[in-house]
Amino acid sequence: MIELHLKCNEQKSDCISFQLRTTNCGGERLLLPQPEITGLTFIDSKTGKEAGWFTSVLVSSTWAGKVLAPKEHFDVTFQVRPRSVPQPKADALGQGGDYFRFCVELHPSIYAVHYAFTVDEDYFDPDSHWGLPQLEREAAKQSAIPWVGTVKSNILTIQVG
Repeated sequence: MIELHLKCNEQKSDCISFQLRTTNCGGERLLLPQPEITGLTFIDSKTGKEAGWFTSVLVSSTWAGKVLAPKEHFDVTFQVRPRSVPQPKADALGQGGDYFRFCVELHPSIYAVHYAFTVDEDYFDPDSHWGLPQLEREAAKQSAIPWVGTVKSNILTIQVG
């Protein structure tokens, strides 16, 4: 069993910084995929609609994950760019991370924000093209159990605009 805790580190007009803590609450070593920025969900309090994510660059990369011992945790920071903010320039390698690659359609409003994480038989990482069978093989190599399930973080309220 894992637990997710989301907090807002900083909020500016061009970037909202979130930290996601993932904790292994069970008694087994677990292998988890790296949480992706698009797992953040923004629900507009006025309309009840979920804000859409957009990407400008498709990439191929190696699969990323983390083995967590019982009671161990790891933190991931997400730099969220509203779609109204112009895309920054990429670095010399043509990469700029998630802030460069992704943006979310946030209009002036109040949003309920949470993180949703699912790994099931339909799991697919579009960057590495890994699915559940590859996750299971990697877990066996690392003497861990692949985490499978659905979990949501706490809900934050943020105001945009």
